[in-house]
Amino acid sequence: MKMKPVLSTIIVILAAASLGVVGTYASFSDVETSRDNYLETAELNLRLKNPDNIGEQWDESVLRTWHYEKKFPSVPNPDAPPWYGRMQPGDSINSYVYLEADGTFVGNHIDIYCSNVNEELDLDTDIENQRENELLGNPIPPIPRDPNQGIYDKDTVMIITYMKYHTTVIISSEYVFDPAFFNDTSGDGRISLDEFEKQPLLGLTPVPTDGTITFTMDVKFADGDWNEYQGDRTNMTLFFALMQ
Repeated sequence: MKMKPVLSTIIVILAAASLGVVGTYASFSDVETSRDNYLETAELNLRLKNPDNIGEQWDESVLRTWHYEKKFPSVPNPDAPPWYGRMQPGDSINSYVYLEADGTFVGNHIDIYCSNVNEELDLDTDIENQRENELLGNPIPPIPRDPNQGIYDKDTVMIITYMKYHTTVIISSEYVFDPAFFNDTSGDGRISLDEFEKQPLLGLTPVPTDGTITFTMDVKFADGDWNEYQGDRTNMTLFFALMQ
């Protein structure tokens, strides 16, 4: 009859061992991973290319697409006499640029902006600047002259005589333009580089990812007696923006 306490003790020990086993299994774990989850954004990418005769290849930007020196490639130094690389009233420069999109998705539209800087390379004398101000109707500044004196509005006489983007003719001749894109703010019936700068082209057809688009523009130094612009130049920059 004394076996009962021993049996009770064995049962208690087995129960405790059983609880220990349960606790051991509950602490097991297995961890796996989901790897290489790159959250990469799509990319808009627009590239430009000059005409073949200028020699530029596809790049993020191009140089001197509309540059009068290109009409006289054999002249070794257009900055020296006989000045073959300079425009006179009535002269025109005609050129175009290719646009290509090679991003990972198609943009919604193209915007084109124009920026002009009028430069006076050979500074006029004070008396020349005074006469120029009289011709242009500008206030006569005090002497000594400002270093920028005489740099005013040469881009207003640089007339766009033709402009085409892809299949859309925007300006078809010197006096014919699409009013959906330009207003004749000067009232002379023409669109100048100055007016292009103030009225960018917005919402144009986007460049397809499997082809190219051409932007063509002809610019003419307006006919007239423009003595005040002798030796001056307009530095034009075009910005092509591919927008989502």
